[in-house]
Amino acid sequence: MNIKFTGKIVDVLPLQSGTSARGNEWQCQQFVIEEINQQYTSKCVFQVFGADKLMDFDIKNGEVLTVHLGINANKGKSGAWFNKLDCWKVERFGNNEDISSHEPQQAEPQQTDNRTKEESNLPF
Repeated sequence: MNIKFTGKIVDVLPLQSGTSARGNEWQCQQFVIEEINQQYTSKCVFQVFGADKLMDFDIKNGEVLTVHLGINANKGKSGAWFNKLDCWKVERFGNNEDISSHEPQQAEPQQTDNRTKEESNLPF
């Protein structure tokens, strides 16, 4: 499953690195993104895996962007399941591009009927 999440980066966690069982070096970094311009905002933690992607994406704290996330579930050593959100694409907004054009539009409020009880022709 893949999803797109547009928001502001509110936290950049420390870079993690190591060596795999096959002897390959790896790097991974997690980021927290928060929806913007929503009444009840959501946040999620996602990760970017690989030094090449980390360098290409170059995600900074405070940036507003859209991340494309792949969702996968893994079973931990304790037997409990957990979700992992892997970022595979980042979209940035140009200087002249308005972020509001990429956000869900709220429905326009409906006009209320200002007629009096006598004008409405309703029996109650």
